[in-house]
Amino acid sequence: FNPGALTNRVRASGMFGWTSPPGRGSAPPADVPDGPLDALARWSAEQPARPVYTFVGDRGEQLAQLSYAQLDAASDNVARHLRFVAKVEVGARALLVYPPGLDFIVAYLGCLRAGVIAVPAFPPEPTRLSKDLVHFAATQASSGARVALTNTLYSHAKKLAGLSQLLRRDGGKWPELTWIVTDTLGDAPAGTLERPPPSAVAFLQYTSGSTAEPKGVRITHANLTHNIRWIVAALQVDRATVEVSWLPQYHDMGLIGAYLGLLVCGGEGTYCSPFSFVKDAPLWPRLLSDKRATHTQAPSFAYALAARKWNALDPKARPALKLHSLRHAINGAEPIDPAAISAFVRAFGPYGLRREAIVPTYGLAEHTVFVCTGGKQLLAVERGALERERRAVPAAASGGANTTGAVGWGA
Repeated sequence: FNPGALTNRVRASGMFGWTSPPGRGSAPPADVPDGPLDALARWSAEQPARPVYTFVGDRGEQLAQLSYAQLDAASDNVARHLRFVAKVEVGARALLVYPPGLDFIVAYLGCLRAGVIAVPAFPPEPTRLSKDLVHFAATQASSGARVALTNTLYSHAKKLAGLSQLLRRDGGKWPELTWIVTDTLGDAPAGTLERPPPSAVAFLQYTSGSTAEPKGVRITHANLTHNIRWIVAALQVDRATVEVSWLPQYHDMGLIGAYLGLLVCGGEGTYCSPFSFVKDAPLWPRLLSDKRATHTQAPSFAYALAARKWNALDPKARPALKLHSLRHAINGAEPIDPAAISAFVRAFGPYGLRREAIVPTYGLAEHTVFVCTGGKQLLAVERGALERERRAVPAAASGGANTTGAVGWGA
């Protein structure tokens, strides 16, 4: 990876992104909506009653669901409340502090519509408040946010945790913020909301912190639109797409890959808490089967964990899965372990999972999220095309002098 080359490309294009397709697909189709807000307006008009997001519990039971029309109305109400009731100015920054659920994505889209810069944040865990508050306060300080959005559930948990902290005389302290509970808002007044320009910052996305302290990256509406359009092209998603994900909403692969990508293509998505997955890893393949999912995403460890937990089940207790529909299972966000992929395929191949559906992928927050997939595995390529055009073309089955392959490191 060459940071200098990326920097030069950024300066040339004015945005993070590639000028040629970075993945398996071709250029984005011309009719792909121009970003999340354009998608929300289009799909809420064309397919208002269709479910866009469904959230399920530990056993896969439905907890909440939003149609395209409901998502449009709810996010519009949040946007109007921010601008016309709470008087949050365009360009101000707002922390999004939510437990897993659909209230987060409603608030996020509300911020985008209002021109308020969303700052997705990990919600401090009440049982380990002192430790989590340190990281939360650092995020608040670096982002400059003075407003925080949350829901009733977390607001109550925050108050109880604060009382417990006071009784224990714990030294942790919440930063000074104006808190807005978004799931109990009344109808906001009418008013004109100007669509933010492409160059405006949409949200602050914090890096994973795997190599250093998390840092905020300013993602513009143009960055977001450009990256999602390439995701749509590379992963071949459309209105027939069925997404299943347990990824955290405040993480770039979860937010952009699992939620916003699904919104832009006009498909249907089913989601659960990452805590539900950790407690019962086979819930993930069960949902993939039940929903006939076409797309999913997870880091490498999750594939190994799901396979191990599935194999530990009594064979008689394993449900009969159907995974033939799964086309793209993104593997990213951490180093790829080939053994994890092999274990996952061995465990779920008998249920229709194809090995080529597992797609190792590279991305980073500084590039919005998506950079490239791993491409197709080729054991031999045409030498001429490789030398002249710097591209890999599958070699003819007969091989011969014009065929070349990977060369091992000599002893």
